Amino acid sequence: MIQTRRSPWSFGVPLVCLLAGLLLAATHAVSGGAEIRRSDAPRLVDLVRETQAAVNRLNALSEQLAKLDFAATPAATMSELKREEHSVYNSTILHELYFESLGEAPTRPSGVFAEALARDFGSLDRWRAEFAATGKALDGGSGWVILTYAPRDKRLFNHWCADDGMAPAGGVPLLVLDMDKHAYATDYGAEVGKYVDSFMPMIRWTTPERLYREAIRV
Repeated sequence: MIQTRRSPWSFGVPLVCLLAGLLLAATHAVSGGAEIRRSDAPRLVDLVRETQAAVNRLNALSEQLAKLDFAATPAATMSELKREEHSVYNSTILHELYFESLGEAPTRPSGVFAEALARDFGSLDRWRAEFAATGKALDGGSGWVILTYAPRDKRLFNHWCADDGMAPAGGVPLLVLDMDKHAYATDYGAEVGKYVDSFMPMIRWTTPERLYREAIRV
């Protein structure tokens, strides 16, 4: 029996957009915006729909691969299917984590995770500066900034990823920033720096803290 991927987006676009809209309202209040702009709704809908489309495509690819006669499949076809599967799988994971990374109010990391940030980057401010600078360097309209924990090295890293096909080998994603144009162009146009600066104060630290605690127990 073919196993398909379940996703939090299965509840539909309206519910997810409502929740994301509440988060966005808080973001605008903190970053100086008086209220949610009219452009925010379609931006959120586009983000959620893209994630749902990625989940649907991943399920379709899984079904297609399950039916293939690998010995008879041309190399070019196999290459394209596996390349797309890898990229779409990453996209679903990263987009889910992106929404989980959005907070409702400014907070600070705590506990063992805060200690790990200070240990591996020198201080929270030093980590924040590197993460933000990495995002601003991805100004070509695609890519991700990913904070990961590397079990092999037992430390945290900020990774620059040009697209969904790139992923830190052996790293556990804890926090991500979507640098694709669909995440910022409607509100910020080409002003990537403003988008990154509005994201940084609104990180939901409980998400990377939970994922970090889970990762270090493995």
